[in-house]
Order: sequence, then C-alpha cells, then structure tokens
Amino acid sequence: MPFKHRLRITLALGVASALVLCALPDTPQVHAAMPIKALKALQKAAPENLIIDVRRVVQQTVAGKRTGRHITIEVEAVVVSVDRSKAGLQPGDVIEFVYVNPSPREMAAGDWPAPLRPDWRYHAWLQATRGKKQFKPAAHSMSFDDGPMKKLIEEIHERR
Repeated sequence: MPFKHRLRITLALGVASALVLCALPDTPQVHAAMPIKALKALQKAAPENLIIDVRRVVQQTVAGKRTGRHITIEVEAVVVSVDRSKAGLQPGDVIEFVYVNPSPREMAAGDWPAPLRPDWRYHAWLQATRGKKQFKPAAHSMSFDDGPMKKLIEEIHERR
C-alpha cells in the first residue's frame, strides 16, 4: 500500500478515535501542547520571576469525576532572588504554590509543570492566586527551570 494511503488511513483513525473519546462520558479533560514561543511569552509576561529554593513538596493523588485521576502538588519555597515581583516579594520570603498534573496512568497530552524536588533550586515564573504568599505556575511546562541548581552544582564541583 502506498505511503500516502497509509497516512490517510492513520489520520482518519486518529480523528475517529479522538471523536469517540470526546463523546464518552467521564472522559478526562484533554489539553493540547503549546508552542515553545507561546510558553516563552507566558514566562515574559509572568508577574513573578524568581529564583527559589524548594523546602517541601507534598504530592497527593486525587480521583475526580470530570478531570480523571490527577496529582495535586503543594510546594513551599524560599525566595532566593527576585528579577520581577508584582506581589512585592523579597529574598527570604516564604511562598506556597499548588498545581495539578494528570496521573501518570491518565492520558496526559499538554503542557504540565514537572513535579519539583525538595532541597533543589529553580528559576520560577509564577502568578499570585490568593494574597501575597499563594501562587500558581504562570508558564505551564516552562514555569520552572532547574538551571540555577545545575549552575550551583557545577560551581561546587569546580571548587573541589
């Protein structure tokens, strides 16, 4: 069978599968991946542009009727440095943020922030949700970058 016929059949099956999934009740919400350019624009527009040290991470798996199984991730962190802060954050401030990722067992297309590691340093792009100390990721999968931790590890190895 020629390649273009196989491609048409594959595309038709993919579209048919998507339509069936959307028509089923209790199907988890499906999210599409965003282009890198759009994610970088969200980083640039984020009200909070910080370097943070993560103190505590708590993950809890929750089963939701409309959203399917998901993981709620609660993070407590200390602000190390501030590039931009609409909330007026300063180095030394303790902040908290909560975000949700799909369970690894669920269909998970989309841009989801990776779970953070305790005792790890991150560049974080956040936005306030409640008051001055409660935040959420502002740039989907590009809300956190562990580049500052990698740089710190390199500096420690260079000193040895």
